[in-house]
Amino acid sequence: MVMSRHVQWMAICLVTLAFGSCNDTVNSGSDAQTNTPIVANTLDAFTFTVNASHLNFNLADSLSFSGTPVVRSLVVTDYGSGAGYIIIEGSASTVLLSDTLSGNRIIAGTEYSASAPTHVAIALTDYSGKVTFALARK
Repeated sequence: MVMSRHVQWMAICLVTLAFGSCNDTVNSGSDAQTNTPIVANTLDAFTFTVNASHLNFNLADSLSFSGTPVVRSLVVTDYGSGAGYIIIEGSASTVLLSDTLSGNRIIAGTEYSASAPTHVAIALTDYSGKVTFALARK
């Protein structure tokens, strides 16, 4: 199977983030890497990553996807406390994806083709843990 450039880009980002976040020497002593969410929102791709410590954060943004199918990946590690969710909506505010972020887990390459995503909402309340979420057109 031939991977599109968006899926390849998403896979490279996830692998880099996963291995980079496993190195304690990278994260220790650097407040700049804690509680600084990174968001990339481009045509047919969206990524969100954060290393949170008691973070309160809300994001509501439009997405620019030209069609389907769409794949998503979610990695939650070092979950400590708090509540969080990610919701992806399609046309007419229909919920396409809904993920809670309470607990360590990995969801890789889940695909759907109901409709193109048009909106993302992410909320973290007193959240501690590492989250990486990626959405890309296949």
